[in-house]
Amino acid sequence: MATVTSPFPLTTPRGNQSRLAFPDVTRAIALSGIVIMNYHAYLNGAESRNPINPSLWEDIFNPVTGFLTTRFAALFVVVAGVSVALMTVSQNNKATQGSDTNDRRVVILRRGVLLAFVGGIFEWIWPGSILYYYGAYFLLGAWIIRARTSIVIACAAVSTIAATAIQTWRVGQEFDGRYTGWLDPSFIDSPRELLLRTFVGYTHPVFPWFAFFCIGLLIGRLTPHLKSHRRTIFSVALLCGISAYVVREVVYQLADGSTRSDVLSRTLASTDPFDRGVLYTVSAASIAVIVVLLIHSWCEKASTSMSRTSSVLVDSLQRVGQFTFTIYIGHALFFNLVVYRLRIVDATGLDTALVLSGAFLTVAVVFALWWTRIIGQGPLERAYRWLTGS
Repeated sequence: MATVTSPFPLTTPRGNQSRLAFPDVTRAIALSGIVIMNYHAYLNGAESRNPINPSLWEDIFNPVTGFLTTRFAALFVVVAGVSVALMTVSQNNKATQGSDTNDRRVVILRRGVLLAFVGGIFEWIWPGSILYYYGAYFLLGAWIIRARTSIVIACAAVSTIAATAIQTWRVGQEFDGRYTGWLDPSFIDSPRELLLRTFVGYTHPVFPWFAFFCIGLLIGRLTPHLKSHRRTIFSVALLCGISAYVVREVVYQLADGSTRSDVLSRTLASTDPFDRGVLYTVSAASIAVIVVLLIHSWCEKASTSMSRTSSVLVDSLQRVGQFTFTIYIGHALFFNLVVYRLRIVDATGLDTALVLSGAFLTVAVVFALWWTRIIGQGPLERAYRWLTGS
C-alpha cells in the first residue's frame, strides 16, 4: 500500500498521517470474513456445502452457494486494485509519469512474481489459496496502471464475459454428456494446465476475478475526489446489485432447468461464484463497491469526529489491515496445527467453525496491534517489501 496525501482527512488521528485509512480498514474486515468462510469450508467439508436440512445461517455461510461465500474475497481483490492505483498517484494527487511509472510497474511485477511463487508453494499447505491468483492479478495489473479508464473498463468486461462464455459452453457440453473436467486440472505438469488453472478453473481464476481488481483500480484513481462522487457511485452499485438478483429470480422462475436452454439460462443468471456467470460478477462487485464506499465514509467521519471510540476502532482496524499478509498465512498454519496435527478440534458444524475462527481472529488481532505498536511493520509484510524492493 503506497502512501499518499489526501485532500480530505481520511487518515486515523493517531495513525500514519500520510496513509489513507479506508483501504487498510476494508482489508482487515475482508480478511476476517475470509478466515470465517475458510474455516467453515475446510473444517466441515462436504457437510458445509451440502448440509441436511440447513438452517438459515448454514445457507448464508454455505461456501459454494451462500450469500457470503466469496464476497469477502472479492472485496479483498477490489482493495488490492485500490492499493495498486494509489501506488501510481503522487503526493500532489497527479498520476506519476515517465520513469516513475516504470519504477512502480517493476515493483508491482516483482510483487506479482513473489505472490505467485509463494502462493504456488502455499497450495501444498492450503489448497485453493488466493495468493497465487493475487500474483496473477498483479502481473496483469502492472500493464494497465496508466491505461485509460476505458481500457481498464474493457479489461473488466473481457474478464467477465470470457468467464461467462467459458462456463456456458462448459455447462452445455456437460448437459450433452461430454467430459469437461480437463478445465480444472488437479496437477500442473504442462503449460496448458498452468494457463487453465490461472485463467479458467479452480478457485479464483483471472476470468472473472480480474474484473474485481480492475474495479479497484478505478476506485483508487478516484480516491482524491471520491467524496464528491461517492453518492453517485453508491447509487449505481446498489442499482446494479439489486438488478442482478431481480434478474436471477425472474430467470429462475421462467427456466425450470429441464431443457438445455433452461440450464444455460440459469447458468447465465446465476449469482453463485462457481457458476461464474455475469450476474455473479456484477452482484459481487456491486457489494464490494458499496462496502468500500461505506468504510470510506466511516473513516472520513472518524477522522474528524470527537468520538474517541470511533477513532480508536478505525485506528486499530487500520493497523490490523497492514498486517493481513501475516494473518492470512497464520490462519492456515493455525488451522493445520489445531485440526490436523493436534486434533483438538473436530468437524461438528458451523458453530464450531465460528468459534474456531473467532478464537484465531482474537489472538491475531491482539498480536497485530501489539506488534505494530511496539515493532512496526509485520514480519511477512517487511519481508514482502524487502524482497520486492518497495
